Amino acid sequence: MHWIRRIWTRRIYQTSFIRPGYTLNWPSLYAQDFKVEPPISPELFYSQFVSFYGPLEELREADKQKYLNTVAFLNASWESNNHRSSTQPGAG
Repeated sequence: MHWIRRIWTRRIYQTSFIRPGYTLNWPSLYAQDFKVEPPISPELFYSQFVSFYGPLEELREADKQKYLNTVAFLNASWESNNHRSSTQPGAG
């Protein structure tokens, strides 16, 4: 099932603690709603939040990392989903 994706997560407040986990593959669920096709830059993704939180480069490092991680996950999920659909029989 490609709606749930196994990932490795890193807790920001614990230096190098990494643990396996699962996450909802929301980029796949909402792919039809994207106005811009990924890969999406962190700056473009965050541009929707600037008026609320200020410039990305001025955020606390932990807060900035949340946005960077989200963009990395979105782009990796998009790439994986596109690769999966293009390699399945009858796709394309």
